[in-house]
Amino acid sequence: MSWSTDECASFYDNENFTLQWCMMSESLRVSVHGKGTHGYGGIWGGKKASFHHNMLAHHDSRNARFCGSRYSALPNLEMVDFRNNVIYNWGGNSAYAAEGGSYNLTNNYYKAGPATGSGVNDRIISPSPDDGSNSQPAGIWGSFYVNGNHTTANSTTSGNNWNGVDPNPSSKSKTELRVNTEYNFGEMTTHSATNAYNRVLAYVGASLKRDAVDSRIVSEATNGTFTYTGSNGSTKGLIDTQSDVGGWPVYNSTTAPTDTDKDGMPDSWESANGLNSNNILDGIVYTLNPIYTNLEVYINGLVAAITANQNQTGTANYTDSVTASSEISINENETGFCFVEGTIDSNNAGFQGAGFANANNAVGAGIEWSVNTSSGNYTLRWRYSNGGTTSRGAKVIVDGVTVATAAFNATTNWTTWAENSSSLVTIELSAGTHNIRLEATTSSGLANIDKIEVEGINPTPVSCGSTSKNTASDSTLDVAVEEVKTEVKIYPVPFKNEFYIDLGSIEKVKQISVFNMLGQQIYVTDEITNQTVKVNINASSGTYAVKIITENGVVNKTIIKK
Repeated sequence: MSWSTDECASFYDNENFTLQWCMMSESLRVSVHGKGTHGYGGIWGGKKASFHHNMLAHHDSRNARFCGSRYSALPNLEMVDFRNNVIYNWGGNSAYAAEGGSYNLTNNYYKAGPATGSGVNDRIISPSPDDGSNSQPAGIWGSFYVNGNHTTANSTTSGNNWNGVDPNPSSKSKTELRVNTEYNFGEMTTHSATNAYNRVLAYVGASLKRDAVDSRIVSEATNGTFTYTGSNGSTKGLIDTQSDVGGWPVYNSTTAPTDTDKDGMPDSWESANGLNSNNILDGIVYTLNPIYTNLEVYINGLVAAITANQNQTGTANYTDSVTASSEISINENETGFCFVEGTIDSNNAGFQGAGFANANNAVGAGIEWSVNTSSGNYTLRWRYSNGGTTSRGAKVIVDGVTVATAAFNATTNWTTWAENSSSLVTIELSAGTHNIRLEATTSSGLANIDKIEVEGINPTPVSCGSTSKNTASDSTLDVAVEEVKTEVKIYPVPFKNEFYIDLGSIEKVKQISVFNMLGQQIYVTDEITNQTVKVNINASSGTYAVKIITENGVVNKTIIKK
């Protein structure tokens, strides 16, 4: 957001609001505003409002101007969290006002620039009282927790942030404004000020493909410089009209990928993820993720590496059910497989593990698994083959209660295995251990089941005893395997032509594959003998997904190629 005649972006008198990872730059200082000289960043505030990991650059003032409770007259409800923002090259003032309310100013990075006045170059905030001209009485001040902020102009202020708090009037005692315990305003991820500075410069704004304007702003903030001056007297990076910086850039679009059903997801991506490129409705269902629709999964995947890197090395005061989401696969020779009312066979090629579960050809014949989950939504998928001519239906029974049905459509033959198609359900599970039963509803029995996949908030397989209930099979199928570890590291990021995967203590890795953002597999190896794997990618720059299949689950990572 740039080139405004007043504030670039103002958000106040709102409720439960967040502004994050946005760039506000180059408001117009001596422009056409009726009150004369402006050039301001924004008026910010709200009832539980969070402003984090944003950049304010080249604004004369209001970096930000906290609205306070002057319009609501409810200072006890005005709660504002301002953290991990980067403020660069302000002119006459950084943050100020906040007439009523409670504020966290935590771990922000104040980088004075060429236009920054010497008297305000280490200012964090200049609070002031309400003057009584709006909805609340005069004399109402805010309360402030100020800690962890970095000012480039004064290391002393970085060490003692209250040196950068300048009440207006100065006769106001800082002790009356100061709060020594941080307010708890909600869930967030916090970086140190210096770490936030680096991450904001790397990922703020439309950072997947930055235009020339945003790239220039980031470069100027990085180097502490400016490029343009105003045509009406503004100087040192503060401008007066968009023409001062060359005007609006030209944006060109490339050819959109083929999307036959016009649901927003490219055909190639749908095919790679087991969706139907002729079904416009499969974009709004939760086939691939229990929290996001399929369309959202596609859109989020375009910037998956960016969002992951934004929060990397930060400290979260919550558990994110989305980032905590993972997927496990349970084959018939692994922990979590209980039994099949039939046999374990291996006569049809293409299965994974030691074989596949072949239930009896009868209504009520079933297969059971055991998993432990947190409370939340979970997606169940089965890899199967159905060489018959008709679909084979099944009930999904959890802890003795039927919760859903699944359809196992015919595949080409008994050696063709399908997943992520009709054999999927999304269910809600409580915290604890659950028995999952798939039970045939036709006399033909179930399809041949190769494995179950459970996706949600960190599911884990649980031992339940194993082997077929029929005496025809005496294979012991409950083999203990190590739990999938989370310490997989991929480096360097970004990489040029090759990168390395450090598997840590994970053992029994079956396969490592790499996909582009269209879902196309561009690399795969089944020969994993070392704990560090070198991967060469001969492809264009962009974001790639890395899938690591172990004996006990799947680890998914993303990486950027420069």
